[in-house]
Amino acid sequence: MTRFKLWSTKNLSHSFFEYFKHLKLVSHLHGSCRQYVDANITEQVKDIKYVFDLRDPGQFFSEARSMKRHVIFHSGPTNSGKTYHAIQSFLNANTAIYCGPLRMLAGEIFRKSNSQKVLCDLITGEERLWAVSEEEPSNHSACTVELCSTNQQYDVAVIDEIQMLRDYDRGWAWTRALLGVPAKEIHVCGEESALKVIKSLLEKTDDTFEVKKYERLTPLKLLNRSIDLHDLRRGDCVIAFSQKNIYNLRLMIERVTNKKCGVIYGNLPSNVRFEQARKFNDGDCDILVASDAIGMGLNLNIERIVFSATKKFNGYEFTDLTPSHMKQIAGRAGRFKSKFQVGYITA
Repeated sequence: MTRFKLWSTKNLSHSFFEYFKHLKLVSHLHGSCRQYVDANITEQVKDIKYVFDLRDPGQFFSEARSMKRHVIFHSGPTNSGKTYHAIQSFLNANTAIYCGPLRMLAGEIFRKSNSQKVLCDLITGEERLWAVSEEEPSNHSACTVELCSTNQQYDVAVIDEIQMLRDYDRGWAWTRALLGVPAKEIHVCGEESALKVIKSLLEKTDDTFEVKKYERLTPLKLLNRSIDLHDLRRGDCVIAFSQKNIYNLRLMIERVTNKKCGVIYGNLPSNVRFEQARKFNDGDCDILVASDAIGMGLNLNIERIVFSATKKFNGYEFTDLTPSHMKQIAGRAGRFKSKFQVGYITA
């Protein structure tokens, strides 16, 4: 019995069954028979211990461990150009994969790549879009991080928002992508706070590692006062953390200010979400009411981020936003090359 066969549920269950069956019978055996059974049990116990020893998770990705990988960490705050530089490597490679936290980010790379005549497929849990056809997949693909392939080799891989490997529910997907994607060159983008964790994970992989640091390209300032609905103006984005609150705020703002509002949140269909973003950027909508989904990837003409709340329901309870999460959202204001070259934050 090989160690890797134990990974199937059937073989693993069979191993446990055989192990306990032998333990029950061994007490009735004597001499050489008992010695043989003892040795067999010892070997099976070693195999089971090996399977459940997760102290070195990199060992489970044989394809990645068989190649020499170079990992480049693009470290910096929002609006610093870190993802832009990683995407340039993606576009210039012969084969490449982009792994993002949201389907709308993967969709944005899919559209950008194809618009630049670099054929790219989109792979998410909800849809598959092919640049040519399913029978003729492209050399480039954009996917949500959970769907990152650990079997297909690439020249370049981009793993976006790498700091999310600390996320309680989804962190496993970033860990799996970082350790398991078989690419010669891996670009990971995220906050500097993730550096220590990344180094720790890569200690035993024999990969080379490089850090590139970036600074924010435009100023971001905190206003010294809060505002109310009457103070909202064109270019503002009001942040809320539930679909119900988003639509309630939209109705209230339109009633009080007589200004038109757009909405963006994670569960909005991608085509509707991009249409709402386009209307806001083009001035067809004055104010945007959005969830924290805008904190990752969408380029919007926002002057002020206005928090309507600083607590979010995490599936179990309402918790305070972490400083990292707040900075991620706030960083959408005053984006480089947008209409507003200085961003502001208030509540």
